[in-house]
Amino acid sequence: MNDFLTVGQLITCINSALTSEPSLRNCAVLGEVSALQVREPHIYFQLKDTEGCIDCALFGYKRQSFVPKAGDKIIAIGTPDVYRVNGKLSFKIVKISLFGIGELLKKIEE
Repeated sequence: MNDFLTVGQLITCINSALTSEPSLRNCAVLGEVSALQVREPHIYFQLKDTEGCIDCALFGYKRQSFVPKAGDKIIAIGTPDVYRVNGKLSFKIVKISLFGIGELLKKIEE
């Protein structure tokens, strides 16, 4: 028996812990959109507030009733995920809705 995990096994364990945690499955997160990139048919962006930032992916964004833009304050429903290839934590969004104009954008506009 080995006293170590491979990198892939570690990422699998972390991802399993994240996706099996009931409070993290389809959780709603409030934040402001920044660094938005469209890569058809998906969009990638950061969701941030004054306390933190997380990379997000919205696959098949054209199926959504609302498409975010930089500076939007949104509520994103999804599940955290660790991408095996690079070990990065991200938030996979399944539903998105507008909450208002983000505080960070307001400060820039003032």
